[in-house]
Amino acid sequence: MNNTNTISSRNKAHSSILFIIYDVLLFDKFAVPYDVKEVIENIVGGKYDEVDPFIKECVIKALLHEEDIKAIISPFLIKWRYERLPLLTRAIFLASVAKIKYLSNFSKEVVIDNAVKLAKRYLSPNDYRFINAILDKVL
Repeated sequence: MNNTNTISSRNKAHSSILFIIYDVLLFDKFAVPYDVKEVIENIVGGKYDEVDPFIKECVIKALLHEEDIKAIISPFLIKWRYERLPLLTRAIFLASVAKIKYLSNFSKEVVIDNAVKLAKRYLSPNDYRFINAILDKVL
């Protein structure tokens, strides 16, 4: 696999992680029952056992440690409460902090860069600045 395919594959993995976490947050918000394995399969489009272990590990760590991550982020949310953040913003924070705190081989710069790219792609035009500022303080 060449470098372009590797980058494209990793970007797709990061987007999948974001949307899996987002779906789980959405299900929780509306008290809809779900199975995390099924959510992962639906977003990735394949059987759970065939899903990239990185995706599964990042999602599981982010969800298992949501309360810890919320406690880490909350002191830096000036004029905001974590619960009032848009779900996609929360999903970006959860995935980003999980990568640094609970997974190995990630630098602060790479995680923030990835979070900013996702924010630019999926959030309102200037929301990436908020993501960048908070993660720069948190990580």
